[in-house]
Amino acid sequence: MSSRRKLRSFLKVAGVLLLAGLSLSAQDTKHRGRKYKAPPPTSKIEVTILRDSDGKPVENASVIFHMVGDTGTEDQRRWQDHD
Repeated sequence: MSSRRKLRSFLKVAGVLLLAGLSLSAQDTKHRGRKYKAPPPTSKIEVTILRDSDGKPVENASVIFHMVGDTGTEDQRRWQDHD
């Protein structure tokens, strides 16, 4: 091999090693961006609406839940007012 071929192959190998080193150093585990905040607890509510006449479920029935305050009365604020 000529000296140019040796130099080219050396530069290729050095470049691959440099890129591998940079990619490994980019995976720093000390800094992960924002602090992880767990989502708030949720619950699953299943509602079945039954016909009064025959007791069969009504398909595609809509149910609306309203916020209730500490006193047990409905909250008077509208959804646009909530922060």
